Amino acid sequence: MKNNKYLYIFTFCFGLAQTASISSNFTLGYDSNPLKYSISQELLSSNFIGLSSSLNTKAKIFKKNTRFSFSFKNKFYDNTEKKSNYSLNFKLKQSLGGYQFLTFSYSYIDDIYLRMYTDVDQGILDYIYTGTDCYFDYSIVKLDYESPYIVSNKRKIKFNINYIYETQFYNQFFTEFDLKLHGVGVKYLNFNKRNKHSISFQNLSADNLTLNDLSLSTSYMDRGYDEFRVKTYFEYKFNKSNKIGFTVNYNKREYTSILDEDQLHIERTHEDIQFLIEYYYKIGDLKNKVSFKNRNRTTTSPYGWVEDIKTFEVYSINYTIYFKKVEFN
Repeated sequence: MKNNKYLYIFTFCFGLAQTASISSNFTLGYDSNPLKYSISQELLSSNFIGLSSSLNTKAKIFKKNTRFSFSFKNKFYDNTEKKSNYSLNFKLKQSLGGYQFLTFSYSYIDDIYLRMYTDVDQGILDYIYTGTDCYFDYSIVKLDYESPYIVSNKRKIKFNINYIYETQFYNQFFTEFDLKLHGVGVKYLNFNKRNKHSISFQNLSADNLTLNDLSLSTSYMDRGYDEFRVKTYFEYKFNKSNKIGFTVNYNKREYTSILDEDQLHIERTHEDIQFLIEYYYKIGDLKNKVSFKNRNRTTTSPYGWVEDIKTFEVYSINYTIYFKKVEFN
């Protein structure tokens, strides 16, 4: 049924289209710590390849421009094959007139692998149990309203306000941590022909859906949390073919567990900082990108063993080539 749902969306977008195009790209990369292990654990790095394709269409609904996009991404790791997965994204952007837009987007990532975990409920069975591979599916729904404030013909400003709904559903043998997140966000964007900069803020709350669902592990562990996110971006264009972009993400997470037995989460906080630099250039008619990303998470907890296993650092280096767009009229 899940595959049929995406087929219906694809058919709907293509059926309404007045124009359509297909874009694709290929990525080669290296990840220093794909399993997000702490420095006290044996780190395993991996090369990976990524494939991405998107269908973009344009139509008129209620005499206003409507844009649809449907994209598919695949990522394959060599040393950590369990980290390989795919993601899907659907976006509908509806013009409201006066340079205002309403955008609905849905993203789904299948089988994100974490690591081997010991599930307490599995551990009470009548056989030797050493752990279970832990996967989860991640979905994001966002409704975004965009309104412009145009200062001049040379520089423009846009404001966005959005509602976010996210879910994380774990595999059936991992009974502890299904989550539902909801929150709001705002974004400020300022740009001209040469450069662009933006800053956005999001505030979300995560509710543990399986808390006290009669399984043993959920009776004394609560993964609910509050999270504050800040994202800043700056882009500078050297010319029509070359540009550079810088992104800094800062996430502050505070777990809300009040269970005395819950050493893993009680009074635990994360500070997660990600830095990304991207350089775009052309070789012939094809756009290329080289990027470097560093992520550092620092964990604070009353328990040293929690700080140890939940603090990590990871960096990745990617090279992406963008193929020529194929257009249909």
